[in-house]
Amino acid sequence: TPTFRRGFISYGNLLIGQEWTTFQNPAHLPESTDFVGPMDGSIFVRQMMVQYRQPLGRGLDLYLAAENPQTETLTSTSAAMVDNDQDRMPDFVAKLAYHDKTKELHIAGLVRSVSVHGGGMGDNALGYGASVGGKIMFGPGNRHDIRFMGAAGRGIGRYFTVGYAPDAIYDR
Repeated sequence: TPTFRRGFISYGNLLIGQEWTTFQNPAHLPESTDFVGPMDGSIFVRQMMVQYRQPLGRGLDLYLAAENPQTETLTSTSAAMVDNDQDRMPDFVAKLAYHDKTKELHIAGLVRSVSVHGGGMGDNALGYGASVGGKIMFGPGNRHDIRFMGAAGRGIGRYFTVGYAPDAIYDR
């Protein structure tokens, strides 16, 4: 099945289109001959968004984004993930990113509505999370680097590992 990976329009500090989520920094992913690479626990999502970047000076930028809302669930009666495409409130992300000649660092926060509605039943919950990441260069010409990434939260499963984790599990 063909998929649309990335495509966006940037004008000034505004970006509109399909791009890597503001909740991560793809430059912090390990380099690998396997494009997907070691993904366990990595934030790895490309999605539709409206993103605003405000430079704060001295290598510090603030990002604010409204991103595609989508709740992925499992039920107690099925092992297949279900895309509950009924979300109307976007996922909101704020990120502070810092960079200089030897390092790139970020901290991001995410707030979202996790919702399941169907078959006369339904529920909503608040999802939230935080991510941190960085790349620290060293050695001759800064040719070597150490990269790290971490994230935690509630209701942010689809942001991990190309969406292999559900945002919620519900009992019918």
